[in-house]
Amino acid sequence: MNKTLTISIAAYNCEKYINDLLDNFCSMRNFNELEIFVIDDGGKDNTLDIAKNYERKYPDVIHAIHKENGGWGSTLNYSFDHCTGKYFKQLDGDDYLDSTNLVNLIEILHQSDADLICSPFITFEDSTNKILGKEDFENIDLKFDHVYPLDDVVDQVPLSMHSIIVKSEILKDNQVHIDEHCFYTDIEYLLYSILHCNSVVFTEAPIYYYRLARNGQSCSMDGLIRHYKDHLFVVNKLLEFYENNFNGFSTNKKNMFSKRICQLCGAQYGIFSMRGKFKENKAELIEYNNVLKRRYPYFYNNCTCARIMKLFRKNDFKFYNFMLVYYRIKYSLYKY
Repeated sequence: MNKTLTISIAAYNCEKYINDLLDNFCSMRNFNELEIFVIDDGGKDNTLDIAKNYERKYPDVIHAIHKENGGWGSTLNYSFDHCTGKYFKQLDGDDYLDSTNLVNLIEILHQSDADLICSPFITFEDSTNKILGKEDFENIDLKFDHVYPLDDVVDQVPLSMHSIIVKSEILKDNQVHIDEHCFYTDIEYLLYSILHCNSVVFTEAPIYYYRLARNGQSCSMDGLIRHYKDHLFVVNKLLEFYENNFNGFSTNKKNMFSKRICQLCGAQYGIFSMRGKFKENKAELIEYNNVLKRRYPYFYNNCTCARIMKLFRKNDFKFYNFMLVYYRIKYSLYKY
């Protein structure tokens, strides 16, 4: 049977969540149209054993994969190479998809020939399951289930890894590859995929439920402090990609890409501001600032860092210690 949707689940130490996640799919009436890779990325818990139990029950749908730890990007690269579904969706093992809305979405995917499908997503709190927010397209003048040239809307619509479903042949034909052994590469997946898409459909119902405030998340403050070099690596990789590869892309895609890089560059300043207690931090911050200013002046001047950070930059971080006090107070109020 031809598969409509491949779902790649990055499942590193997800035994707490994986039963509920997979049961959610098994209840769907068009379950057999899915191809599900549960990729145990060198985990230490029982995730793989649980996934194998489901594989034995549903061998035509669920595939339990064990591999040496290569990071989030390696789970995608495996799935890009092996997927057979018409469309491709990524899912983290501690998140889940709304199975009711997914049933209806698969019907849309049957009929669609668009390169990209975009759906709203929900954020919720780990400890309480409380809904924290919804990222949707309600404030944008769009028709749902209508095919748009992506270039007409790409710099107007907020897109994320959680919201996109990509035609598999786009990923394969363009040899999309995500950096491995590195956090924060979800932005690579988003941007590299979108650059090669030419048409898009927006759907109304949310599909992806994104868990926040879980201990150990890379997007938490502790995670960002711990993995700051990974974030810096991704920033530098995308800056270099933009500089070397953009002659063949449209103006609107360039604008979208540059806007996201500006956000990442600003975030990197914020991450350095969290790391004030580390002795090497000031030197690394100044080096980052100087490289950005010298090699990428557009992004230096347009990055979305806080106004006060721009003042500290302007004075070559002479007031570094005051900056640390300011941000220590600011981040003491930060919840996630």
